[in-house]
Amino acid sequence: MVFLLPLVVFLVVAILMPAVRRWAVAADFVDRPGGRKRHEEAVPPIGGIVVFPVFLFFMIIADSSATALWFYLAMALLLVIGALDDRHQISPRVKFAAQIAAAFIIVIPGGTNVIGLGNLLGFGPLWLGWGGPIFAMTATVLLINGVNLLDGLDGLAAGMGFIVLFWLALCGAGASALILMAALAGFLVYNMRHPWRGRACVFLGDAGSMALGLGLAWFCINLSQ
Repeated sequence: MVFLLPLVVFLVVAILMPAVRRWAVAADFVDRPGGRKRHEEAVPPIGGIVVFPVFLFFMIIADSSATALWFYLAMALLLVIGALDDRHQISPRVKFAAQIAAAFIIVIPGGTNVIGLGNLLGFGPLWLGWGGPIFAMTATVLLINGVNLLDGLDGLAAGMGFIVLFWLALCGAGASALILMAALAGFLVYNMRHPWRGRACVFLGDAGSMALGLGLAWFCINLSQ
């Protein structure tokens, strides 16, 4: 039973992706090659706006706690800003402000705080005290941008996220990590190169990469504390 919901999530994403891709192409919502973008043809950056709304829908069913709801709100914010950037190339300052706001939401009202770093230096537990929220927000923003910068090759960012979530699930992150893994797997069918697909036909987009970075930060902080 523990794998039934992830299987449903995988199938929903895998079925929705081609339909949303056709809509994106018809609406000219595509990422065209040029400059540093070396792909050969226009590709819709709609992976994130399929993967993470599906993830959020099933997560709300599975976990509607107050802490989780703040996380869902922060992720929705990044999805909106990321989708606008994928479509209209908004200012980097707006994106950065949205990342800080998302980190603030999950840390302050959401309670996803770093209380201590354990016996990091070998001299006993290292407690952060009042600096914990600042550390947690900074780490979250850095991880969001790290995943965003990593999203440059077919299957790289989502594949990395899938592997990290796999290990987090083994360490006790639970069904939530499995649900996101399943959603990413449904996307990777169309984004990762394999014997049946020579190149990606959809991209994760800024919406997806920023939401993935936020999700990994949320899982890592909550599991470590």
